[in-house]
Amino acid sequence: QLKTELEDLDFRILNPELYEEIESELPVPRKELEEMLHETMDEISELLRDNNISFDIKCRVKSVNSIDNKFRNGHTWKNIYDILGIRIICEEIPDCYLIIGLIHSKYKPIPKRFKDYIAMPKNNSYQSLHTGIYGPENLPLEVQVRTKEMNEIAEHGVASHWSYKEHGT
Repeated sequence: QLKTELEDLDFRILNPELYEEIESELPVPRKELEEMLHETMDEISELLRDNNISFDIKCRVKSVNSIDNKFRNGHTWKNIYDILGIRIICEEIPDCYLIIGLIHSKYKPIPKRFKDYIAMPKNNSYQSLHTGIYGPENLPLEVQVRTKEMNEIAEHGVASHWSYKEHGT
């Protein structure tokens, strides 16, 4: 999070016009996006608690720097589906699939936006379920669901994960 904040501050200072242009083209002001996202996160949290699932949950609005990187890689506003993001960390693999099912029963899935990196991990051992849903005000929202172990690998890499498992720290 600190890295993201520093990158955005740097971007704002070095490219103020582009920074303001990207911010102004967000579907609604960032503050409103954050409020809507937190409301959706609260709804999902309630849904998971009602189904007795143990979880941690985080959310974020994509940074200006990350949006600019998407543009540099050929994306347009029409094909960026992760301006809003929620990540759910659970205990066991079956919980991951149950959570996706519950989310799809409450929110309309975006066609062709489901990816199962648990059944088919990436070459770097990354595992997670990703889905796109129509969230607040029908805006696209990416949801990632993974176990604590998968999250350790995703955030700190395979080597640190092995060290963590071996030493318990």
